Amino acid sequence: MLRFSLLGPVEAHRDGVRVPLGGPKQRAVLAVLLLNANRTVQVDQIVDGVWGERAPDRAVNAVQVYISGLRRAIEPRPQAGPAERLLTTTGTGYVLRADERSLDLLEFLAAASEGRRALDRGHHGEAADKLRYALGLWRGRALADVADEPFAEAEAAALEETRLATIEARVSADLAAGRDAELVAELRTLVAEHPLRERFRGLLAEALYRAGRQADALEVFRVARAVLAEELGVDPSPELRALERTILNQGELGRAHRDGRPFLLLHEAGGTHRVIALDPTRSPLTIGRRPSNDISLSWDPEVSREHARLEHRDGGWELVDDGVSRNGSYVDGERVRRRHRLQDAQILRLGHTVLIYRTSGEPASRPDPEHGVTVDAQARAAAGLSAHERELLAGLAAGRRGPGVEALWRRFAVEDLPDGERDAMVLRMARGIGAFDG
Repeated sequence: MLRFSLLGPVEAHRDGVRVPLGGPKQRAVLAVLLLNANRTVQVDQIVDGVWGERAPDRAVNAVQVYISGLRRAIEPRPQAGPAERLLTTTGTGYVLRADERSLDLLEFLAAASEGRRALDRGHHGEAADKLRYALGLWRGRALADVADEPFAEAEAAALEETRLATIEARVSADLAAGRDAELVAELRTLVAEHPLRERFRGLLAEALYRAGRQADALEVFRVARAVLAEELGVDPSPELRALERTILNQGELGRAHRDGRPFLLLHEAGGTHRVIALDPTRSPLTIGRRPSNDISLSWDPEVSREHARLEHRDGGWELVDDGVSRNGSYVDGERVRRRHRLQDAQILRLGHTVLIYRTSGEPASRPDPEHGVTVDAQARAAAGLSAHERELLAGLAAGRRGPGVEALWRRFAVEDLPDGERDAMVLRMARGIGAFDG
């Protein structure tokens, strides 16, 4: 049996024996296919993911060579019929078949989902065991040996966020099962490694309090307040403050203090991310490429103008895709057929855009007037603009369209939009990345 691995270096093993996968670019092509397992990946998507803006003239031919190399490596019977092949050609793209038994990422997501469902049912010991098993599938940072490829940064960040959320869920299950004292050392390490992640600090305070160490628990909040003020200039989240009041008043710790406002964590280019708060009073929220959408993914040419929407129903959120989006909407790698009820820490993929749905918590961040908060402005993207492009932006902001404005359309990938929308889209994105003061 062939087993693929993404949760660490990109590897493949057949019956326990490692399969040679070729050089970094060929492994990168395999990783792109595995991240999109069981769905067609167009050649231009592979080129964009593996080379980005620096694609060579013969990139398509290079992809074909790498696909041939992968087929020789992973197909036990090269002459097998299409139904028996793992890697098949479909139109102008490729499909790599995988399931929970053959891909560690799919097994991790399935086990983590089972663990969260057990936690929701109150089966704390079972939940902790399933979540611990899921986390045991990780062998290091995801995509470790292809981390420098253009596609890898956002993908690895999304997977790391899901791993951390799974750790949070596992610790919550262990706490509910009464394993508070033994968790303190682990949580202190997690807080040291992720000092701005408030959920870990809250879990540490809870573990200390349950172990009868109220003073130590309150010290966690004092340090958290100082760190957040110094690093970000913000106060602790309402969730963390509510937990502090409960502990200060020697109250009972239920689940209420963990219930926060759901949000989407949006990973953008350059390793930045944005937090989009989800307000039930604004349901439904439209998602698409047009600036008029509630959530505009304007930089992603693979997102349709009106791609999908989020609806609040029965106390939760659902991703709805009516079938009009050109590339579909995916949750944890599965295509959404009409609607999908979202669970905590699930990965949403629309076009090239990766989002993570969280049901609670409030990441430390700076206010953004349109969509919740922004963490780490895209300074690198702004720095990439030439002086001429900045002049063109200033002209657009003043209502003037200077010669050569097409350079901005290419820079922000809006060539396929109607003339009336291009200027507004460019200005929106430029302001979003802090490209100019206008």
